Amino acid sequence: MTEHDTGMGSSKATEPETTAHEQWDRRVQPVLGKTLIVGVSLAAAAVVVGALTYLVKHGGDLADYGVFNGEPPQFRHILVRGGTFEDSPGRALIQLGLVTLIMLQFVRVAIVDVYFALARDWWYVGLSTLVLGALIFGLWGV
Repeated sequence: MTEHDTGMGSSKATEPETTAHEQWDRRVQPVLGKTLIVGVSLAAAAVVVGALTYLVKHGGDLADYGVFNGEPPQFRHILVRGGTFEDSPGRALIQLGLVTLIMLQFVRVAIVDVYFALARDWWYVGLSTLVLGALIFGLWGV
């Protein structure tokens, strides 16, 4: 047995070499983490402020379940139209927060796509671009 096998002798531990994949992970993970933290925090803040605003204005309203009233036309699409914020700021802020959460997934995949391109890993560039295309198709139904 050698001294390495027995654990006796020198206490020097050799650092294992990091692979390119591990180096890439160390670079991209903090960026993705900060992006997700900031995005989710902004979205949550918008939803909470919107919900409080909505409750202040409509908290005492009685619901009439005998008649179905769908969402107003300005809230049926992902893009908020002019005048929406002035008409119903609570609903507009809630919608903004939810759209921010949805768009955060696009940003996350786009960041990964850029990092793969910088690493010249074309297989994963193609794959992440395909995922980004699927997200776009699913959202807008292009």
